[in-house]
Amino acid sequence: MQENPFAYGFHSIPEYNYENYILYENNREAVSDSREYISEDSSWPLFYLYGSVGLGKTCLAHAMANLFLENNPHASVRYTKIETLVSELIGALHEENRGKQGEIQRLSDRYGCETDFLILDDIQYLEGKSGTGEFISEILKQRLDSGRKTVIISDRTMECQVQKIPAFSESLRKCHCAEIKKPDEGERLDILRKLSEKDPVLKNHEFRTETLEIIASESNGDIRSLRGSLLKLAAYDLLMQG
Repeated sequence: MQENPFAYGFHSIPEYNYENYILYENNREAVSDSREYISEDSSWPLFYLYGSVGLGKTCLAHAMANLFLENNPHASVRYTKIETLVSELIGALHEENRGKQGEIQRLSDRYGCETDFLILDDIQYLEGKSGTGEFISEILKQRLDSGRKTVIISDRTMECQVQKIPAFSESLRKCHCAEIKKPDEGERLDILRKLSEKDPVLKNHEFRTETLEIIASESNGDIRSLRGSLLKLAAYDLLMQG
């Protein structure tokens, strides 16, 4: 893990890049769109990435950030989960109540105009939190006005989030949406093969084809669970050898 001195709240993980990202039919369009958003020619103001849990949304967003930093070495990048940002806002409110003025504005500027590339993960966490939703909506407006890159990650569709987080409706409707879908059984087998070849933890371990076929047929298509199954097998084999 390498820290970028210009990247607030972001640590560059070398493995999270486009070269190592596992491609299959149901994520190719999202990956292609993500590359286009990073390019200087992109006219998309915001990038909304959604799909079920465990399909690699956060990994893809980090690959985007790493490529952005590659092209803009002195840029400021920030990755944060919405839950963390909510905690920061509560802390800023607490400080202002104690007489330390300007904390909320400083927090707003940090995420709004002082960060060149922002990743907001788990946006669905804002559902039912109208006050925080309005605060983050103001941050997004700042970023839209200044043309800064923003990636929003959710488990839900944009239409669903617009309904559940009304404060976001104006900004979210300006997003370019990219969906990552689950792979089918044939794709799952190919993903398992690629994981066994590319994954830094798994690539030195050999897996029988029959074993991969069984995992692919019994899996629900979640890439995280596919990798988890391989890790368990690798750990078991190492224990047996020991």
